[in-house]
Amino acid sequence: MDIKTFQDLIDWTRSLHSNIAKSFDDNASGSRNEYTNQLMEYLASHERKMSALIDDFEKEADTNVLQTRVYDHIQHSPVELSNLGAADYADMSFEDICKSVFHFHDEVAALYRYLAGKAETAAVKELLEELLQMQDSESKRLAQQINRMRDL
Repeated sequence: MDIKTFQDLIDWTRSLHSNIAKSFDDNASGSRNEYTNQLMEYLASHERKMSALIDDFEKEADTNVLQTRVYDHIQHSPVELSNLGAADYADMSFEDICKSVFHFHDEVAALYRYLAGKAETAAVKELLEELLQMQDSESKRLAQQINRMRDL
């Protein structure tokens, strides 16, 4: 995806969460381990919720901020934007799946953090900080749920 504006960035993020949810859905039935199947089913549900949260967030965001150009910053970003979440989860262990999904969430948060540091206006910085806070909160919630699954 060609990310030129913050609108594009939000669309890209939502799409990533949706694609990872689909990947978890597709892989859950292919795993021989019921424990990892349950994890992937939960993760798919969580990623769909993240996608919906981002959609709601976008509806509330200032249109002028959404149209602000971000392209120059993305080109120089320390975050690898391609292949996040592109994995064959059915053959992965519970722990490897967890590492993969947290890596994905950490990379998205790192991108928001990086861009917030480069923000040229208060409104853009606020948008990115809100996205970062949402991403971090959901990652913490996800970690808590996964720890509960481990305890079972």
